[in-house]
Amino acid sequence: MRADLSLFAFILLVGCSDPAATVPSAQVEQTPATPSAPTGDPGPSDDRPEGALAIDTARSTLEFVGSKVTGSHTGHFGEWSGWLVIGEPIAQSRVRIDIQMATIEADVDRLTRHLRTDDFFDVARFPTARFESTAFAPAPEGTEEATHLVTGRLTIRDTTQTITFPVNLETSDAEVRARARFAIDRQQWGINYRGMEDDLIRDQVIIRFDVRAPRG
Repeated sequence: MRADLSLFAFILLVGCSDPAATVPSAQVEQTPATPSAPTGDPGPSDDRPEGALAIDTARSTLEFVGSKVTGSHTGHFGEWSGWLVIGEPIAQSRVRIDIQMATIEADVDRLTRHLRTDDFFDVARFPTARFESTAFAPAPEGTEEATHLVTGRLTIRDTTQTITFPVNLETSDAEVRARARFAIDRQQWGINYRGMEDDLIRDQVIIRFDVRAPRG
């Protein structure tokens, strides 16, 4: 019996661990930058500069993982768009992604509905989130699973913070592919719903993406 209880306690502990503890945290500037996306919907990212590659969202993924004391939930966005430019040198590269927040989907329908309210993203007032890069740089030697560091302005709920995170960037004659997995603190974008007293929501949320942009 004691062995069974010990096994149960171990499984419970593993199941309730923080998934964000195993991924790098994005560096966030203390002073917010000028917002890069208005409250209104700016529309799709079809105003891309000359030479930019459109992201193929049908072959790309943009997801998040949030957790609480009793477990975690994954989610994604049904509608988003973007483009990227691979510069020569790499420091001149650029990327922009616009997300239609009303299309947020979680792995539980009730949670999906809650995420769309003013407890979280308030999609009626803030229909669009945006990331727009300001700098690309080679990743420091020894950085795991990353070739570059990307810095840019992330705007959610009309709050903008400048973040830096690691990216694995691959280029070929056929396409450009960018993959990343990092954590951000939701509180820094005004998403401060605490959850239930006996089931508090953790502040760290994992952002992960696998973006493909064909060259032709």
